[in-house]
Amino acid sequence: MSGKEQASVLAELQRTSGWALRAAVARARQRGASWRQLAVTLNMPAMTLHRQFHSRHGVFAIGQHRGGPAPTEANTETGERLDARGRPTLADAPATSPGAPPRQQDGDPPAVLDQLVGRERELVDLRPLLAKSRLITLTGPGGVGKTRLALECLAKIRASYGGGVRWVNLAPLSDGSLVAPTVASAVLGGSIPTGSVEDAVSDGCGSRSALLVLDNCEHVIESCAELVERLLQRCPRLSVLATSREALQITGETVFPVTPLPVPGSGRGTAARSGAAVQLFVHRARSVQPSFTLTDTMAETVAAVCMRLDGIPLAIELAARQTAFLSPTRLLEDADRRLDLLVGGLRTAPHRHQSLRSAVSWSYDLLDAEQQQVFRRMSVLPGGFEEPLATALCAGHGLSGNRVWSLLTALAAKSLLVSDQAATGRFRMLESLRVFGGECLDAADESEEVHERLLAWMSDFSERLLLWTSNPAVDLAGQLDRERHNLHYAVTTAERLGDPRTPLLGAALTSCWNRRGVPRQAERLAERLLAAHPSPSVGRACLSTMLSDALCRRGHHEDAVAPAEEALGIAQTREHPTLIVRALGALSRVRSCLGEHDVALGIYQRQVELLRTLEQPTLLAMVLNRLAWKLLMIGRADEATGHIEEALSFLDSDNAPEALSATLHTAAGVSITRQRFEEAAQYFTMALTMQSVDAEGKLYNLEGLALVAMTDGQPERGLRLLSTAKTIREKSHLVADAWWNDMVQTTAERARQDLPPARAAAALADGKELSPDEAIRYALHNAWPPGRCDHPDSVLTSRQWQVAELVAKGLTNQQIAARLHISPRTAASHLEAVKIRLNLQTRAHVVTWVASTEHTRKE
Repeated sequence: MSGKEQASVLAELQRTSGWALRAAVARARQRGASWRQLAVTLNMPAMTLHRQFHSRHGVFAIGQHRGGPAPTEANTETGERLDARGRPTLADAPATSPGAPPRQQDGDPPAVLDQLVGRERELVDLRPLLAKSRLITLTGPGGVGKTRLALECLAKIRASYGGGVRWVNLAPLSDGSLVAPTVASAVLGGSIPTGSVEDAVSDGCGSRSALLVLDNCEHVIESCAELVERLLQRCPRLSVLATSREALQITGETVFPVTPLPVPGSGRGTAARSGAAVQLFVHRARSVQPSFTLTDTMAETVAAVCMRLDGIPLAIELAARQTAFLSPTRLLEDADRRLDLLVGGLRTAPHRHQSLRSAVSWSYDLLDAEQQQVFRRMSVLPGGFEEPLATALCAGHGLSGNRVWSLLTALAAKSLLVSDQAATGRFRMLESLRVFGGECLDAADESEEVHERLLAWMSDFSERLLLWTSNPAVDLAGQLDRERHNLHYAVTTAERLGDPRTPLLGAALTSCWNRRGVPRQAERLAERLLAAHPSPSVGRACLSTMLSDALCRRGHHEDAVAPAEEALGIAQTREHPTLIVRALGALSRVRSCLGEHDVALGIYQRQVELLRTLEQPTLLAMVLNRLAWKLLMIGRADEATGHIEEALSFLDSDNAPEALSATLHTAAGVSITRQRFEEAAQYFTMALTMQSVDAEGKLYNLEGLALVAMTDGQPERGLRLLSTAKTIREKSHLVADAWWNDMVQTTAERARQDLPPARAAAALADGKELSPDEAIRYALHNAWPPGRCDHPDSVLTSRQWQVAELVAKGLTNQQIAARLHISPRTAASHLEAVKIRLNLQTRAHVVTWVASTEHTRKE
């Protein structure tokens, strides 16, 4: 054996013996030995022993052991029986003295002293998995509650393991070589192992099923994986439950992700209180301030705090404990200082749980240099990212796209990135991790470089979006929606730096806000950036067209003329064809809204001629659709038909879903003018189900289906949909084209006249309560939102049916009230509602109607 190999073996022996001696010291301390007694026995200063023990590393004695019992002899002082290898048996663990409280043995799960909040679903799902799989790893970011979930699960299943349950906390270990002896000692109840860990576990389990819990594996993950694989092969009756920020990645492993607690997205009162995150905050706040009361207003604030903290239980608990000093409102205001503010964890908690910064730092310190670099660079992206953007931020550091992808997946495996379930291949970073990553970015002096790379990438993306320089098959509208938060961050950064690319970036962001139905927000940003960047540029021209578009959507048509004309002037000066097309589009919309139909038609024709020379079929289809819409507005539907047919020939759902949706809507309008309502409904339905449809397009299609319903004998259904659309338009400040609005309102007025006033009012009230998504599901699938007792399209509610049937049996209002346990006045009110819904005049008419429908209803 070479000198180097001998040194390696000696180092390994030293580490193992140091750990073993530490375990012996811990055992002796449990039995009442003082530090001074132990120091004399080990021939070392008591202060040195105390310091080494609390360092969480091994204990290294200066002299030889003396005075202690030999490991193979019976310990006559405690009466403890030892096995053939001199180890205490599990069944004969030392008893406590009479009257003394039970003490925890090495290998026992920690005592649970708090209430678990919000993990009911996980507990239900986890228990059957433990019965099916011999290895389950609970994974998730730091502070998400993996250890706490494991403890709660053990409390419910521990009795089912006849061979016992052994808990091993690996967090204190500084070296993977200590994993095996630590596990062996835990299985042996704290005794020093003399054989292999496989022997110790096999002897400890015997022939009965046993469960080994390995807590906090992430920093010694490779050693854990190797050991668990050997143990599962050697011990067929053993199961393993591990907690780690990344999976072990060995055969037979079932990964159980532990996700953050759900946080209510919006709402007041009960809605804001409903999330498990809010409930956890309240519970922990009351532990430090028993008088803490959650009012409806405060519930919204607490929900917002929990959302800013990503629903991470550790962060929420640390924040809740601050309520003894700070109000929830102050916590929300100081959320950006969370790493410094959220401190003061439980005194007995591990160091990494004493503060939010410690929890995040623990994970960051386990990364290699490349992983740390990618992690801190991704922290500038609040909206998530895909590989191309990540590669752009890491370019110039020897990291290719393939290498960046492997590093992203490694960070996701370590729970430092979250995979976006809605977009394959997209990742995001929890907000608390982003804050820490930003600090690391500044500390590495990389902030300026990374922000420059971000602005460059976003500027290129904005130019492709606004000037149509990208491949038509690329769904830039959908990508814009995914990148909107990153784009907002880029605009804020560029504005702070006074960067000349700011107007171009701002134009892309205002385009996004126009599409999402918030033109007022788009208008404010555009006006601010135009004032700050007066020099003519491509970005200013694009931003001016977006401002004109926003003003038109809000009905401020006169104000929209100047920015559209300025954009056209800049485009013509620069002889930029696609920029000219965009500016002409803004100007044609303004002139159309102002009722200057001939002028608008002339501008559309000019756009068409220019686009035919540019070989831009998708853009040509979009302009042909707008031209057809304009012709439809002025009663020239026959001319519109040819343009629509040509536009549809250029489009499909893969390369231009938004343009196709708009064209289908116009085609539906043509069908309505020809009284082809079934055909119109098909077009509206197809348009509404398209991906990447902007907010205004969804409104037009929703109103279209309402119009069809009202002309097809479903006045109440149509009024509900129309009421929802009206509410959305008012909140978003979106104004419909005058001719369209007149047609829809005329049809709605006829529907109201066809219904009793009370029924029409009820339908409008029902629609006003629907959210946009609920209204779309109702329009497409007749799916009424869950949580309401009765579908509004049923003739009567269940209670009204009961009242009608009792009337048919000859009962008076007094008798009906007694039968249903309601007041006579309520019974009379229900009967009146029945007559209004059925358009009946008397009780006798109700009796006749029930008799005529009873057979059908039973079927």
